Amino acid sequence: MGRKDSFNRGSNLETYRKRIGKQEYQRTKGAVRTLKDTSDAKQSALGIKEVLLVLVAILVLISSVYLLFVYLFSKA
Repeated sequence: MGRKDSFNRGSNLETYRKRIGKQEYQRTKGAVRTLKDTSDAKQSALGIKEVLLVLVAILVLISSVYLLFVYLFSKA
């Protein structure tokens, strides 16, 4: 009878490992909040590619307007 009970429960080492594993993945509310804040900041932040794309678009627009004026006023 004693063997059957100890077999179902598992060894002490196994229960120790389960308890350590549970403690390892538990996080406090503050840690979860800071993790969420950092991930939101990464997602909402403008990257260098987006900024460069906007700057290049503005530069192309300005240069095309300049070339249009040069072309129109050089004929006169």
